[in-house]
Amino acid sequence: MRVSLQNDLSAKEFSELLIDIGNGNITEQEGKITIPNNLCDIVGDLIPVIDKIYPSIEYATLNSLSWWKERAIPTPTNESADKINEFILEKLTTELMNYETIDTVIEEGDTVF
Repeated sequence: MRVSLQNDLSAKEFSELLIDIGNGNITEQEGKITIPNNLCDIVGDLIPVIDKIYPSIEYATLNSLSWWKERAIPTPTNESADKINEFILEKLTTELMNYETIDTVIEEGDTVF
């Protein structure tokens, strides 16, 4: 994950904490780690998180790729990511489309290596 520091010391501290977590340098207690209060906000549900990370999401369009690329909600499991994604998709006012994927080709000549 890339963190844009822009002279923000808490962003630098948070970035270093993420590296320490990834490297296993943070002491766990009962399978949990403690994140300093100055680096996080404790919330009771997903709505304030979505509102903070994706402000005015109902006006966002899928064409504004730079807006989407600047935002992310890290999550420890795919299940959590799925729940967050579903919640965000429900807030969008644009028409959604599903694209199916396949892992085979119909014509062998269409294969790209």
